[in-house]
Amino acid sequence: MKRLVIILSLIFVFFTANASMATGLGIQVGYASSAFEDQTSAASTFAGGAHFVFDLLPLIDLGAEYTLTISPFSFQSDFEGQTLTSDISQSYFGAFARIFLPLPLIVIDPYLKAGVGYYSGKIKISGAGESKTYDLKSTLGYSVGLGLKSVIGLYGEFVYNFAKQEVDGIPDPESLAYNNWMIMVGYSFGL
Repeated sequence: MKRLVIILSLIFVFFTANASMATGLGIQVGYASSAFEDQTSAASTFAGGAHFVFDLLPLIDLGAEYTLTISPFSFQSDFEGQTLTSDISQSYFGAFARIFLPLPLIVIDPYLKAGVGYYSGKIKISGAGESKTYDLKSTLGYSVGLGLKSVIGLYGEFVYNFAKQEVDGIPDPESLAYNNWMIMVGYSFGL
């Protein structure tokens, strides 16, 4: 993971060295819902994050972002006569590209978004007065989405995240898809 952070940092320093490129920082918050593999019901939570972005070409932005669940996805299940609660928190650090659609709209610009990065997290299982916490092994995943950005920097987007992770610390772990989708709103301000 350190290697990925260093590589992404060098890429951004290289591309942002050109002072004519527009750069910006942004913050975002929103609603997230689980789409985990083999789940019988969905859980929802709030998510937040920040990003750094620069204009590569007139219709293409590149950036880096960090997103995390503010509170965990929470599920209840029955196992051997006991009710168990599973709380799953996730975070993501990666790179993305936004391709703006050349539509003749005056105040908003629609875009498509794709990203790749490292997904990590924790799972806490509680029941019968006990709880155990396990790490979700960091893994490479990707995201796709679409959004609208206003000329004043406000934006809204829908993003679907794909991440297949293993639970660390248990024997013979299975890789499960800890996918989720998010509806985010945010603000980007120029540097």
